[in-house]
Amino acid sequence: MKFLMHKSALAVCCAMCVLMGLQEFNRIDGTEFGGGMLFRWREAGLVCFLLALILAFPLRRLAATIALLGSLLSLPLYLYWIAPRAVCFLLGPCSGTFEANPFPLPPAIIKIVILGLTLYVSIRAFWILPKEGLSPASQPNL
Repeated sequence: MKFLMHKSALAVCCAMCVLMGLQEFNRIDGTEFGGGMLFRWREAGLVCFLLALILAFPLRRLAATIALLGSLLSLPLYLYWIAPRAVCFLLGPCSGTFEANPFPLPPAIIKIVILGLTLYVSIRAFWILPKEGLSPASQPNL
């Protein structure tokens, strides 16, 4: 099976992101923060990671694209935990008055690092070509 290392790395990163997302749903759901725009984006990101996890082995490039989208959808929530005013400035007014940060800073930084790793693995899994010298246009979707 070609590209087994890239497919496996993509599947592991997507599984880590799914586990992170499920942990957040248990913690945030039902609070004043649970229904906001950033949380809905994170929900969409979780669905993307689940789909990418399922498609990682049969359709590597499609799964990498979906994981890339999931990473970009999930990133604003983690950045909000670190710098809420900067995110509200960039994305517009945030809904609700979420003053107290119930999440310690180190887990948020770790989650951003995992998302960065997922972004790197997704881009690498998408662009790696076989060594026969085929151009991307003549390459079948592996």
